[in-house]
Amino acid sequence: MTQQTFQTEVSQLLHLIVHSLYSQKE
Repeated sequence: MTQQTFQTEVSQLLHLIVHSLYSQKE
């Protein structure tokens, strides 16, 4: 796994986590 692929995966995960947390707040 390349560094760029890792960063992309992490970014997607963070986006999902933030979205789920934001949704729970509503």
